[in-house]
Amino acid sequence: MRTLVEQTASSVETWLGNLRTRAGEFGLGAGPMAEVDWLGGHSPEILMGGEPPSSLGALPSGLPWDVHPEKPCILIGTQDMLLSRALNRGYGMSRYRWPMHFGLLNNDCLWVMDEMQLMGVGAETSAQLDAFRVQFATAGGNCRTWWMSATLDETRLATVDRSESAGGGTSVELESADLDLRTVKDRFEARKPISAASVSLSHDTRKTYASQLARLISEYHQPDSLTLVVVNRVDRAQEVYQQLLRLKPSARLSLIHARFRPEDRQRQETALHAEGSRIAIATQAVEAGVDVSARTLITELAPWPSLVQRCGRCNRRGEFKQGEARVWWVDVCPKDDDDDLARPYTAPELHAARGAPAYTSGRRSGHPQIPSVAAGTSRGAPGPAPQGSGRALRHYPRPGRTRPRHLPLHPRWRRHRCAGLLARTGR
Repeated sequence: MRTLVEQTASSVETWLGNLRTRAGEFGLGAGPMAEVDWLGGHSPEILMGGEPPSSLGALPSGLPWDVHPEKPCILIGTQDMLLSRALNRGYGMSRYRWPMHFGLLNNDCLWVMDEMQLMGVGAETSAQLDAFRVQFATAGGNCRTWWMSATLDETRLATVDRSESAGGGTSVELESADLDLRTVKDRFEARKPISAASVSLSHDTRKTYASQLARLISEYHQPDSLTLVVVNRVDRAQEVYQQLLRLKPSARLSLIHARFRPEDRQRQETALHAEGSRIAIATQAVEAGVDVSARTLITELAPWPSLVQRCGRCNRRGEFKQGEARVWWVDVCPKDDDDDLARPYTAPELHAARGAPAYTSGRRSGHPQIPSVAAGTSRGAPGPAPQGSGRALRHYPRPGRTRPRHLPLHPRWRRHRCAGLLARTGR
């Protein structure tokens, strides 16, 4: 996601600046300090569709990052730009440079896949690439992959050449030492009771839904705080926003979705992160990469992993006392499995999420009490899975759908060709 790329790049710049400033505290010698100075001057490099390479990543001569493979570099980009390079088919670049990026990104490289639940088939592709690197023994054998998510489904990492049991790897979760830290404990134990809203979306209420939801938002909004409203479609978000403008609430309004021009998107995000009384109408664009903490969250019914991500934007830092932060969910009621009212999701997904026990009125939505929700039996009947430790939430496949294990490879990218390319580019 573009917002996640931009936010991560900003954080990396801050970390590198702090490391250079406080290098003496860590006892860095001349060698490591030279590496840090290089990184600070040339990273992060941004790889994102529609954007030129970042000036931070360019060398003083103006040459791209791949000219000096012996130097450290931090690349941050969207999955299309990075995975296409790892597949020797780099988007937005000369085909004559494909082998260079193919070799660099498959050797001596650490891959970090953040928000894996949003990657689609890219998650399986990254797992299959990881299996190829192990099989073909890339240079040094130190090309690793980390997958990160609050709703991680490890079964998605099992591919043709990477079985779930043989995949290996270590699961990193919060431990007791982490939970003893006040900032972590506040977030982990943040309370945000969930209740059903009095408004619902169905074919009977479709025409008046936007105005009803706008009045509900005005009623639930608390002064001098952020109210975040997440709907599943851009057109519905726009309609609700227009209805709110007519009501003229005493709050600053913003609309967040992925179809803005860069300048307009920046203006809306500035309003979202401002201080004071604010109401933000958003789509799934806020599920990842948007670091805000709302006192009131109103969300349409969505698949369970998406709901977990949305709830993470309410009382995110645990700054609100018990009873101050609330989550309200708006039911979406499609007529049948083919009803477009459920889009961009499916009716069975919504039906499974609707049956979650956390939707009992007043139930808190913070860890460790959120259960995982399976997709159920026939026709998507709700079927909550047994409650686990609460440290991780799993994302289950969509009912009745067969997910490809990885992206289909180009005919020329067969195993023997892959082995040959790795041998040539990976020494």
